[in-house]
Amino acid sequence: MIITSRIARYLLIFLTVFILAAIVSQYYWMAFEKAIFPPKVYYSPISENFVITKIRNRRYYIQDKEGNNLTRKDFEQLLPFITYKQLLYKGIMPDTIQNIPVDIHKIRANSFSIILKPKEITAYHIPLAPLIESAPNGPDLQLPDDMFRITNRIEFLNCQTNRINEEKSKLFSEVLTKKGFVFPAKKMFGNPSVRKSFDEGYFIIDSKDQLFHLKRIKNKPYCKKITLPKGVKIKFMKIRELNMKEFYGIAVSENNRLFIITYDNYKFIELPSEGYKSSEMQIKFTGDLLYRVLTLSAKDSVISFAMNKNYKVIDNFFEKWEGNNKTAAGIFFNNFFPIKFSLTDRNNSNVNFYLEYNYTFIVNIILTIIALFVLLKYFKRKPVTQILDLAIIIFTGIFGFVAVLLIRDEN
Repeated sequence: MIITSRIARYLLIFLTVFILAAIVSQYYWMAFEKAIFPPKVYYSPISENFVITKIRNRRYYIQDKEGNNLTRKDFEQLLPFITYKQLLYKGIMPDTIQNIPVDIHKIRANSFSIILKPKEITAYHIPLAPLIESAPNGPDLQLPDDMFRITNRIEFLNCQTNRINEEKSKLFSEVLTKKGFVFPAKKMFGNPSVRKSFDEGYFIIDSKDQLFHLKRIKNKPYCKKITLPKGVKIKFMKIRELNMKEFYGIAVSENNRLFIITYDNYKFIELPSEGYKSSEMQIKFTGDLLYRVLTLSAKDSVISFAMNKNYKVIDNFFEKWEGNNKTAAGIFFNNFFPIKFSLTDRNNSNVNFYLEYNYTFIVNIILTIIALFVLLKYFKRKPVTQILDLAIIIFTGIFGFVAVLLIRDEN
């Protein structure tokens, strides 16, 4: 009975520690967290320099790479591919930019912005999707009346009857098998929306980590096996159908390398990815008539690469700032609250157990000495119980201190 009571007591202590860690960390940061706005980075075809907008100490700044302050007027005139509407309205849109005649239709057709957040990579993806007709009879794309999944074959299920279309499933399965696809599929990536000009289907990874492109043309399968760069395994892909038809999308490898897959025979072009961590950093990839800009943003830093249309890096920008862990509130939290526990995470859309542990030796030892004095003077606990209680306080700090003193022993 005593052993059972002792086990129950320590289970209650550990439960109290985690509850305190969750509640304290949540409400502490609600009260003291400092709002941080990462800078937005652009590259100017006029000055051939970075233009950065940022908010610091509640003030809005526009600067170049060297830190020179710019005005709103400067911002508009330095970024004509972004602010062309304002420039046209004011009648100051340049006729040529770097000897290229200005054509509004070309500006729009060659401008893009793709954002990839960590949550998209870590999110659970339902293995059921619509295979849109890529060559529709009319001007608009239409959602099909079935969905497909890939198990030991590819199967098309009617959305109304939930029955498998055997003829269509067999046709697509045979084509995939002939191309070397090994069932089942591990992952598939696409853009299942009809709010786009055209459809490029799905990029699918089979059980052998091979990559295939599958789409539906006149209700017939189009399948292409894609050769991956040596040693590259795809972790995630973001597919975007762009009118410029320069690339299919961005691919992230298992070792955090970044690639684009071009329309030129599925060529992989590696993008600069120094310091990139897919679980923590956001990707923003933008482009215009002249440049491509890749920006990698973390909670306390940003690095941006300006490239020409051949994806050769011509300039880069890096800035680091003081994150919440470096503020007075963050330093106090890390020293006095060694455990941060939560069921959610800003970089992950899944509900899970997220635990951060920062060991604070000095504070924990002081709390242990206080607890030892209290246990000896006011609590008549057995030596074994005292040793275990002190050990808990040494490793869990103030949360263990509170739990040990609140929850009575088996006596």
